[in-house]
Amino acid sequence: MTETIPREAPQASPNTPPVAPKRYGYRVRDQFGQHFDDPWDWLRDGDNPEVRAHLEAENAWADAVTAPTREAAARLVEEVKANTALTDVTVPIREGEFWYFRRFVEGQSYATHHRAPVQRDEAGVPVPLVPSPGVPTRGEELLVDENEWARGQEFFRLADMYPSPDGRLIAWARDTSGDERYTWVVQEASGRVIDEAVVDAGYGFAWADDSASFIYMGVDDAWRACDVWLHRVGTLREADELLLVMPRRRRRAARGCGCPPTRRCARCRSCRCGPARWCRLIRRGIACSSCIRG
Repeated sequence: MTETIPREAPQASPNTPPVAPKRYGYRVRDQFGQHFDDPWDWLRDGDNPEVRAHLEAENAWADAVTAPTREAAARLVEEVKANTALTDVTVPIREGEFWYFRRFVEGQSYATHHRAPVQRDEAGVPVPLVPSPGVPTRGEELLVDENEWARGQEFFRLADMYPSPDGRLIAWARDTSGDERYTWVVQEASGRVIDEAVVDAGYGFAWADDSASFIYMGVDDAWRACDVWLHRVGTLREADELLLVMPRRRRRAARGCGCPPTRRCARCRSCRCGPARWCRLIRRGIACSSCIRG
């Protein structure tokens, strides 16, 4: 391990930010005939006291540089808050026999997720739901309180939420590290969690019509969506069924697989559609056994 600059970085001045020293040999990579030795790779180690000291120096320098604008920034924040509805509700989206929506409450950092049953008029026509901020609507249920799930976490994100076709279960993607590798949480409408077996998954989800299983995307070491899996609620992930694997080449000539002309599967095509669509394609039956197994 070698260094080209002394271990101690130059002290920052009001006009110059702190500069991290170059250090070679921390993570040397040889890929495709190319040699790469990043001299700042040592800054990846967040537990290194020198890294933390450098970040603190950068923050101190930034605070000093932006000090003259701090009062103006505070005024802008108050102006934006004064023109923002801090207690609000989203436009409901109908799924089956329920309206789904989110609520925001002043003083809370995260949203809460709710649903209310579809009401019908005398002719049986669904009545549009127009919820009011801060006022519960008829039959409203709390599904997920992000504030409770985020408690004690340095990072929390609820990425997507999908009710099952029968409305009995709710699936949502949880990220507590910010790396966009999700845990799919399956719960009852009451909030009782019944399945958290699928971890480190990527984007893409679809319930099966039986509401007892779902399709999700797997990712490779580069965090690219690469395969499609079927998970049965309440089972271990080791029992999941692999449905499709993304070909190594994004484009390939179509090959015969025995599919009827109207049901050519995603694997047979030239892969113009990305793997994010495979969940929908499989659920619609646009797949054949030879390609799924191939």
